[in-house]
Order: sequence, then C-alpha cells, then structure tokens
Amino acid sequence: MGIAGTHGKTTTTYLATQIFKKLGEDVGYFIGGVLDDAPSGYLGKSEWFFIESDEYDSVYFEKFSKFHNYKIKDLILTSLEFDHADIFESLSDIEFEFKKLVASLEKNALIILNSDYPAALRLNTVSKEFNSKSFEVTAFQPKTEFLLNIDNTRVPFSTNLIGAQNILNLSAIIYYAYYQGFKIADIQKAVIDLKLLKRRQELKGFCKGVPFIDDFAHHPTAVKLTIDAVMSGYPDKKIKVVFAPASATSRSNLFAQEFVDSLKKADDIIFVTPDKTTVKNTATMDMNEMVVLQGKGVVVSTINELISQIESKLEDNALFLILTNGPCLNFWNSDFARMKIVK
Repeated sequence: MGIAGTHGKTTTTYLATQIFKKLGEDVGYFIGGVLDDAPSGYLGKSEWFFIESDEYDSVYFEKFSKFHNYKIKDLILTSLEFDHADIFESLSDIEFEFKKLVASLEKNALIILNSDYPAALRLNTVSKEFNSKSFEVTAFQPKTEFLLNIDNTRVPFSTNLIGAQNILNLSAIIYYAYYQGFKIADIQKAVIDLKLLKRRQELKGFCKGVPFIDDFAHHPTAVKLTIDAVMSGYPDKKIKVVFAPASATSRSNLFAQEFVDSLKKADDIIFVTPDKTTVKNTATMDMNEMVVLQGKGVVVSTINELISQIESKLEDNALFLILTNGPCLNFWNSDFARMKIVK
C-alpha cells in the first residue's frame, strides 16, 4: 500500500501501521518521520506493507519521483497541490508523475483518493473517493467523536486525535481497512488511541504553564490545517505562531499571499528570516513584507532575537506553535528550550 500526497502522507502512513497492528496484523512499513517507540522501517510478517510514497526525487542522478521505485499494489492519495518548486515547474508536472504512477498499478488496484483536490480528480482513474464532507465531527472534547459515511450509513467513531485534517487522514485508513474486509466494530476499537510522529503537533512541553507545540507544516494548506487543529484542541488559548520556512519552495515568494491567508487565525506571529531560496527565477520571501500584509507580527533573524520575542509574549493563556520543517535557528537545542520548556 503506497500512501502519497502533497501533505499528510507521513502521518497517514503511521496511522495505517498502528491501526492494522491493533487489528492483529504484523504489518511492515517505511515512514519518512521519527517514531517515538519504534524504528522508521520494519519488514513485518503480514501481507500488508505500508510505504510513504513521496513525489520528490531521490538523488541527483534519478530526477523522477521516488515512488516510481516502489512496487505499489494499492494507493491512498491524501492530497495533490503544487509544491517542490525546486524540481517541478508546475502542478501539471506533478500530476504527470502521479498519472504515471496510477498507470503502473494493476487493474484490480484499490485507489482511495481525496476528491477535495481538483488535481487528484484529473488523474482520471477508477477510485474510491473520500473528502472533508465524508465525516461530521460531533464532539471535540475529551475525545474527537465523528460520524463517517460508509456505504451510505453514518458510522460513529471516537479517537484521541484532534483537528479536521487528522480525522480526514484517519478516514482514509478506516476506509481501506473496511474495504479489506475488517469488521467495523474492530476498526472502531483500533482508532480510539493513536499516536502522531515527532514534529506532528508534538507537545514538547511547557514554559511557565504555556504549551509549546512543534509541527513540520511548511505548505500553506498544511499551515492552515495545523493552526485549525491546534485551535480545536486548545480553544481557550491565544495561538502564537513561530513561522520559519525552510524548504526551497516555502522560502520563496511563490506562496507569500497563501501563507498570509493561512496564518490569519494566529493571534500573533514571529516570522523567522529564511535562507535564500534555491528555486530558480524566484525571489526569497520578504518577511518584513509579510508583516505588512499580515497586519501583525515581528521579524527575527537570530536565536537570541527569537528567544527574546518568545519571552516577551509569554502569558497565561498563550500557546506557542512552531511551524517549520527546518531547525528554526536551532531553537530546540537552545538553553531556553532545554532548560525552560519541560514536560
């Protein structure tokens, strides 16, 4: 089973391995993230092997999507948007790689596709579709309670995961397990208590009672969805975002306005000056301009400036959300983080 998409593939792969283990399967997996209590890869003994299937290339001498190196039988597509501008010139280029992938699958392959994304629908393949309208959240606390449409029946589920995006990713695996013949009652039990990878809404600790959460979000859609998820889990907190773009695409100005839009719900923002982008013919994102466009926030360029701003913004009802797929000025190794942020 290949799990692909612009965002959500790492988390969804990890959710799949946990759920199928709880269903009694010794599944194999390969995940491009750090697990708390297990290695990132395991061969397994059952018939299922879940592999995170990335559209990014592997190395300089293989300039094609790495998922072409895998022998994928079934496929989950979590999302399909433009990203990786350092290797793709357009969304059409990315779509071309996915069309090649779909064409390589066997005729009886099970494809579960998120139809929220027009680009996914343009793959023109026979698939099982799911989207943000497939479920309805009925309660957020203390567990997320939701109804999932399965064969025109609204089936109740309960999970410790928070946020619509996590429920959407979880839904894809519920559908896959159901289509593979597992009983709904067993799936309901399997999704109650799940873990997320490191740097996926990871609660790192508290400073003076203020939560600090680290997340890998680096695409505008992922940034927006992560903020929404944290807001649903911490409805009484002021969300203070540290935004430190690190990938070539996020450091460029290609998504500047989209990032402005995705950060709107943050109560305060600390923008970290990025390194120069490597995307050709594109300028690096101007963080001072982002502050103007956003109408709030400050810009920092050094770790001392970042810590000073964080300390000045600590208040009882605050929550700090660090959004970056990079080291964020090596913040988590700073004396402040190691000595003042505690579990």
